[in-house]
Amino acid sequence: MSRYPLPSLGFLAFGIALTSALPWGSRTVLQAAKPPGLFVSVVDRNGTPVTGLKPSQVTLQLDRKPCTSVRIEPIDWPMKLQVLVDNGVAIASSLPTLKDALREFFDELPEGVETSLVTYSPQPQVVVPPTTDPQKRVQGLDRLASATSDARFIEAVSEATTRIARTKGDFFHTVMVVTTNGPEGSRGNVAEIVSQIRKDLSKRPVTAHVLMLALGEQQVVGKVAGAAAQMQVGVMLTTATRGTYESVNAVAQLPAVMKEFGKKIARSSLLQTNQYRVSCDKSPSTLSRAMISVSTPIDVNVIVTDDGRIP
Repeated sequence: MSRYPLPSLGFLAFGIALTSALPWGSRTVLQAAKPPGLFVSVVDRNGTPVTGLKPSQVTLQLDRKPCTSVRIEPIDWPMKLQVLVDNGVAIASSLPTLKDALREFFDELPEGVETSLVTYSPQPQVVVPPTTDPQKRVQGLDRLASATSDARFIEAVSEATTRIARTKGDFFHTVMVVTTNGPEGSRGNVAEIVSQIRKDLSKRPVTAHVLMLALGEQQVVGKVAGAAAQMQVGVMLTTATRGTYESVNAVAQLPAVMKEFGKKIARSSLLQTNQYRVSCDKSPSTLSRAMISVSTPIDVNVIVTDDGRIP
C-alpha cells in the first residue's frame, strides 16, 4: 500500500481545501494544525460523491498517536445562497443583459438551494425573499428595476453577513455579489462596518464570490469611488472566505460568466452536502496536530477542510 503524504498546513484553519488522487488500495494523508473535527468529502474520478464511508476506511492520528475510536458523522447541511446585485446608475442601461445573466446563473443551481435576491440601489432591498422554488427565483427578475442613484454595496454586504451570523442551525452559506465600479453611497462609519463584516464572516461557514463589472471611469466628484471601495471590500470578502473574485469590462460578458459562477456554486453544494466530519471519540479538546488517511477500493479524490466549505 503506497502513501502520498501532503505537507503540514497550518493555514488549514482558514479552510483551505486539499485534493489528491488515490489509486486503488492506496491512501492519502493530510496533516493539519486545527482538528479535532475535520470534514472529508470523497469523490470518484467522475466527480460523483462516494457515499457510505465507514470508520474502518478512515485512519486518524492525533499527535502521532493512532485514534482507536474514529467517529464519522455524515454532513448534509443545506446551502443558503444570497445574491446581491448592483442595480445603480452604472448598469441602468444594461438591465436586460443583467437579467439574462441572472437567469443563466439560476438555471445552474440545483434543487433545494434556498436563494434570495437583493438589490442595493438606492438602498438594500429584497427582490426575491428566500425560496427554494426555481420559478419564484426567475419570476422575481421581473421585479428587478434599475435606479439612477448610487449603490450601497458595503451596506448590502453588511446586511447579508448579519443575516448569516444570526442564522440558527447548520448551513453552508454562500454570497454571490454582482457589483460595478459605479459610485459607492454607503452611509455611516465604513471602517466600522467592514470590521463587523469580518467578524460576522468568522462565525459561520461562508463562501463569497464577487463579479466586478468595470465600465470605464465611473468616479463622481464628491463621491466614494466604487472602483476603489467595492474592489477592496470584494477582494477582502473572497480572500477571507476562499471565494472567487472576477472582473469583466463588458456587459455582454455577464451571462457567460454568471453561468460559470452558477456551475461553481452547484458543485460546492453537491460536495458540501455529501461529506463527513471525522473525529476521535477519546481525543483531548485541544490538539496540536492531526493526520488523516482515507482508503477506498476505487480511484477517488479526497477533499479535507476544517469547516466543510468547498468553494
